[in-house]
Amino acid sequence: GDGTDARADARADAGTDGAAHRSRGRVVPSQLDESASPGSAEPPPEEANLDECDVIVSVGLGIGSKENVDRLARPLVRALEKAWGVTVGLGCSRAAMEAGYLPYSAQVGQTGKTVKPCVYIALGISGAVQHRVGMEKAGRILSINSDDEAPLLSHSDYVIRASCQEAVPVLIRLLEEGA
Repeated sequence: GDGTDARADARADAGTDGAAHRSRGRVVPSQLDESASPGSAEPPPEEANLDECDVIVSVGLGIGSKENVDRLARPLVRALEKAWGVTVGLGCSRAAMEAGYLPYSAQVGQTGKTVKPCVYIALGISGAVQHRVGMEKAGRILSINSDDEAPLLSHSDYVIRASCQEAVPVLIRLLEEGA
């Protein structure tokens, strides 16, 4: 008939309802780890090994404060994991690490970790070259930054020109609504 049954069969064969693969303009990692089961004894997102994450949410000084990491970045990590069914880690720039926002183990960049996630979401990161060398091999880069002069913007696939405080709650709501 209209192809609906074929799509349902394809989703059944893939072992999913297809929700994690539907993008409608969103960037969704195509390779999902089917071995991780919900409720398994995995570390909290912020403790996930950044080398093994499908998506990394990384914070810079532009997030504003350590409290905003807890109020904005961590809820975004949880919303992404729930909506996309992937492993999401929490990283940071050197400046954010030095400001005490996150520990050194979360630092991405020349003096931190080099990562290659499917999606790298930079929250308030200016993007000095030392940071970019640590994440430039990401599949897709989304930058949320109100600073039009931030170097990372010209290296990003997607840019939201707004403050993290404005954009992140909207992004979380959209993920939760399945938009």
